[in-house]
Amino acid sequence: VSVQARDWRERINKIKKIKFSDSAKAIAKFNYQRNLLDKAYAGHYITKQSYEASRKEIDLSIRKLK
Repeated sequence: VSVQARDWRERINKIKKIKFSDSAKAIAKFNYQRNLLDKAYAGHYITKQSYEASRKEIDLSIRKLK
């Protein structure tokens, strides 16, 4: 394997790790927000309509990141 090919492979792996790390952090953040939303709805702090709309937005955002 040439030096150039190995260098490119290393660069690609590094980019993949960075992108995965950022995506994983964002997904974790959305999951945390979803848990807070569930608690707020369970505690009757928000309406069902608001809960469903927010839950839909969060789930859509998570799907886009995956």
